[in-house]
Amino acid sequence: MHTFRSRVLAYGLLSAVLAAGCGTQASSSQLNTDTLQQRLTVRIHQQTGVVVRVNCPEDVPLRRGSAFECTATAGDGSTSQVAVVQDDDAGSVSWALEP
Repeated sequence: MHTFRSRVLAYGLLSAVLAAGCGTQASSSQLNTDTLQQRLTVRIHQQTGVVVRVNCPEDVPLRRGSAFECTATAGDGSTSQVAVVQDDDAGSVSWALEP
């Protein structure tokens, strides 16, 4: 049985761009992290075959170049950090799943 961490290590550093953007919160100055969490959950599952839950910080300012980390947690409790960088001021991000 492969753990989430072993799959991440086997695939190396996984990354992608969510070019469609994650949009903004109602205040329009905050990144919509709820949408980001949902999209990261789907993309990580597609790339690793592991179902995860992703948690990102709330109240992330919408600012090009801003970086932060989310945490992906698999059903077995193993975790991996997801490095996120905002590509623009409209909610598009690049991300990398770190082993």
